[in-house]
Amino acid sequence: MMENMDPAKLVGKMVRDEWGQQIGMVVSILANDKGDTKWLLIRTGDGQFRRIPTVNVISNGPDVVVLSSLKKRAEALCRKIAFLRKERAFLSGLGEGSVGSETLADIRKEFKRKVDQVESEARYLLKKIEEACRRCTDQIRYINMGIVHLEVERDMGNISEETFGVSMKLMLSGLKKLMAERDDLLEARRKLLEALKDGISLDMRAEEGPIDVEVEGGEENAHAIQTRSR
Repeated sequence: MMENMDPAKLVGKMVRDEWGQQIGMVVSILANDKGDTKWLLIRTGDGQFRRIPTVNVISNGPDVVVLSSLKKRAEALCRKIAFLRKERAFLSGLGEGSVGSETLADIRKEFKRKVDQVESEARYLLKKIEEACRRCTDQIRYINMGIVHLEVERDMGNISEETFGVSMKLMLSGLKKLMAERDDLLEARRKLLEALKDGISLDMRAEEGPIDVEVEGGEENAHAIQTRSR
């Protein structure tokens, strides 16, 4: 893990995502104004440079593995929701006699602010996850079409067996990676939707009505949830 690793020792290592796709190579490290190393500078395969937060990577032998930021954010948001649900249970039993009416009103107001922020984050994250799933699905479709056309061209004698084998290996490897990535993203979304299912708001929000969170997609991906006041 990065906590026990000097980021400078990662320079020169190859970088891949957690599903095995090669991203590029670590060419340097970047620090913040305090001198703390916060990012790795990566040169990608297309010659571009990007920085990746050190908290999002792990060292795995000869490689540096970049963890999915969407999965990490979904996990963190589920944790926030669990904390807010515990806080709601505490506030529900807190009366004015305990802290005073003004203090209780301030506490409830602050809780509402945190709930609104989490609901907003959830909408944004669900949208981003859906977009990522859609990209995976598109690429899976392209690969499947490519496999069919490659076989046709091989059968017609337009492609040698050697070229056919190399291309097929690359496509099947990519297909496996994309299916694993999509499955992981769908599972992250499922957990987030499940965490939001029963709502996290206080009774005082009941008059505001439900808040719809819609996620677009096909039969597999179509979902709509309501974060309802309890």
